[in-house]
Amino acid sequence: LLISLVYVALVFVEPNLSTALLMLAIAVITLYYGGAKLIYFLISLVAGVVGLVLASTFGLLHTYQLGRLRYFFGGSIAPQVDIALKTMKNSGITGSGVGSGWLKVYVPEAESDFVLAVIGEDWGFFGIIFVLLAYLFLTYSLMRVARYIEDTALKVFTWSYASVILLHMTINLGVFAGFLPVTGVPLPFVSTGGSSMMGLLTGFGIILSGLLNKKGDTAKNYEKNSEATRKEDDMDGK
Repeated sequence: LLISLVYVALVFVEPNLSTALLMLAIAVITLYYGGAKLIYFLISLVAGVVGLVLASTFGLLHTYQLGRLRYFFGGSIAPQVDIALKTMKNSGITGSGVGSGWLKVYVPEAESDFVLAVIGEDWGFFGIIFVLLAYLFLTYSLMRVARYIEDTALKVFTWSYASVILLHMTINLGVFAGFLPVTGVPLPFVSTGGSSMMGLLTGFGIILSGLLNKKGDTAKNYEKNSEATRKEDDMDGK
């Protein structure tokens, strides 16, 4: 946890508040999957709250960060979110067609933070639903596979990786819908960003490599658990 806090502090002073908080959340989730005690979660929560209070008190937050928080807690819609929602309103259910939308050219950071606005204008409401369902299917598949992995390190890593994707997707969607302040968190595998893509693909590669090396054990555990589930279903049916 202390090592994670060092990296969180370095990212915070970069400055990148949203990524620092996201890293702290991921560290806490990893500790949870690893079986850490409750005290570590309380320490992480207190550290996050105290850090934000100190940053606000001593003027460590930049003007644009304070502005985003004022917009959100003041009940106003940030200009970026307002334009993004207008593109969604303009697209309707089925969208304007690929490349046919024109409002997306006015959306700030349309290729990263508000890439859902581009998808929404071109593909409509159905397009956004399809993308979100794809993320849910991916995270569900990863978590389902993690249940049958015997290696503790790989199991924890797989659970944490799935949580990273789910967290990024949820935050990006929340910002796009105006439920969260503008943060700059990208949409995994969709938003531009070489470092983000490289990290995601590396994590996916680690999981696949581990599964291939332990394919026999994972398959046996899957069959064993599937058989146990079928027996329980048969008993419930009787």
